Amino acid sequence: MHAPRHPAIKLANRDGDRSRFVVAGDVDTTEWLEAYERFLQAEPAGHVLWDLTQGSLGELSSASVSELALRIGAVRARHRASGRFALACVREVDADVARLLVIYALADPPAPIEVFRDSDAAWRSLSDANA
Repeated sequence: MHAPRHPAIKLANRDGDRSRFVVAGDVDTTEWLEAYERFLQAEPAGHVLWDLTQGSLGELSSASVSELALRIGAVRARHRASGRFALACVREVDADVARLLVIYALADPPAPIEVFRDSDAAWRSLSDANA
């Protein structure tokens, strides 16, 4: 049995109020939330793209996804986040898990999450938010 790959989450680029984080490996919800919290401390109005083209949500259980959605909502509320939160997932399994995250994120406090199948389209969409 092999050890799970933990993600490397790094800021890939920044443009105005948009930031793109690249996630490589299996998503660890604690690490992801810590990275998001650090981002919001500096940019509560910033738009963020989580580029999962090199990462995977496929190992997350339904319960983990539900908890992640609630915790994202709580972090956004605590920092009064107003920016958009987008995920780019190229694999079908990751997009399915991401859509489940969107559904759970409609709870209270709500955390509006958008899912894209192409990271460049997601990046452009975040740019369009400023128009």
